[in-house]
Amino acid sequence: MLLAALISPFILQLTMVLIARRPLWISAASSFALAVFLWPQVSFLDSSLLVTALLRAFVLSFEVGLILLGAIAFLECMQLKGVTVSIRQALGQFTQGNLGLEALLLAWFFCGFLEGAAGFGAPAALIAPLLVSLGFHPVIAAVLPLVGDSAAVPFGAVGTPIRLGFSGLAADSAAIYGAGINVFAGLVPPLAIFYLAWKTHPRKSINLSLQRGLFLALIAGLCFTLPAFVLSWFGPELPSLAGSLIGMSIFCFFLLRRKRETFAEKSATINTWVIMGTLVRSFSPYLWVCAFLLLAKIALLNLTIKIEFLGHIQDIAVFQPGLVFLIAIAFFAMDHPRNSFGEIIAILKKAAGRLPKVLLAIFCMAGLAQMLLCGLTSQFALFELIDSPWAQTLLIIVAPIAGAAGSFVTGSATVSNLLVGPLLSQSSLILAANASLVLGLQLVGAGAGNMVSLQNLAAVQATVGLVNQERNLLKYLWWPCALSLGVAISIALLLNLV
Repeated sequence: MLLAALISPFILQLTMVLIARRPLWISAASSFALAVFLWPQVSFLDSSLLVTALLRAFVLSFEVGLILLGAIAFLECMQLKGVTVSIRQALGQFTQGNLGLEALLLAWFFCGFLEGAAGFGAPAALIAPLLVSLGFHPVIAAVLPLVGDSAAVPFGAVGTPIRLGFSGLAADSAAIYGAGINVFAGLVPPLAIFYLAWKTHPRKSINLSLQRGLFLALIAGLCFTLPAFVLSWFGPELPSLAGSLIGMSIFCFFLLRRKRETFAEKSATINTWVIMGTLVRSFSPYLWVCAFLLLAKIALLNLTIKIEFLGHIQDIAVFQPGLVFLIAIAFFAMDHPRNSFGEIIAILKKAAGRLPKVLLAIFCMAGLAQMLLCGLTSQFALFELIDSPWAQTLLIIVAPIAGAAGSFVTGSATVSNLLVGPLLSQSSLILAANASLVLGLQLVGAGAGNMVSLQNLAAVQATVGLVNQERNLLKYLWWPCALSLGVAISIALLLNLV
């Protein structure tokens, strides 16, 4: 009965998503209902633990809902203000129409930034139409941001996959391990982005040799993964959000320096700083948000509010990234004409209208994970029956693959972490393995699996006018995903030997 209580809800989830092709919120709600029904059937589980699990799930859903409301509304606000248009125009000054470089700037850096700011499918949905407008075929325009929306995913939506997905787990250093492994595994997506752009477009539109282009893609990869690794030491909120901006600035400056030989010395210097200034001004609203997030994180660190429900106490962190976005929107309204207030209300309503089904799915998945934490993992772990000196190695190999499988099925790294994290964490304890390394690997795997997520494939097709092209898209997507996982596993095995 214990095994049935643990596995049956997840089998139902997989069946409904993969075979019945039901929406995530319906499959998650069905799985959650089955888990609640099975809970009393397991004799050693105290009914009060169910209340604790549901209270934790509610708090976590509230926090992620606040993040989503603020992030989506802020993104809509920036579109209303014309910021996204000015960003596209500023980036064009660095590429001079070179589609390969435009693909890197949009599908790698800007996509990573959007993932850090909003996540939950927003990056590919926004970037793919931009790429179509630049001349990319709709299939490639859909593929490139899906590949690019990978290394940034572990820290997407201002750290939600870690803040929510690993809540209650001993994962203090998981973000650092994940970002460290991504320094290398995260180089695969930009290389794949340029290769696919070069392979599928006339050479005159790329105007770079494959060797030279891959070198620039490698530089672009390091420009993001290295700052993201440094920022991961300060928490999960900024590696993607700020790392992408820092990386884009470094890469754009590098591109401009390469072109100086075509200008006179004086005009080259003026041109460089004028263009860089244009880029900074275009991104200035996002730079302010990054600064506020960092200041709020430092000022409110470890401050919590206790809530009590039916004798159960739960802490809520005072630091809420979603509030930072809402405050930024309020400043925008104060800075503009009186009609802005009505526009902001309309934006908030529009953002809130997109949340109910997402939050229902997150609550149900969080409830499943918290029920697992409250009772089931104390009796079962994935590797508890394995008695082998190779068990730790097997765990390291399985962790990123499990994370990728979770993202593939659910369409969310956060939900992937909720599903798989408790099992991998418990397995790490049983095998005396480094739990932070294992969970960091799962983070990287969840990011790689985001490339091939069924839900993301469906969503991005709608933005570029494609229908039932999943197999065609997967033809381009499976190998960057597999390569990223292979590099991550190789780096982790080396770390485990040290």
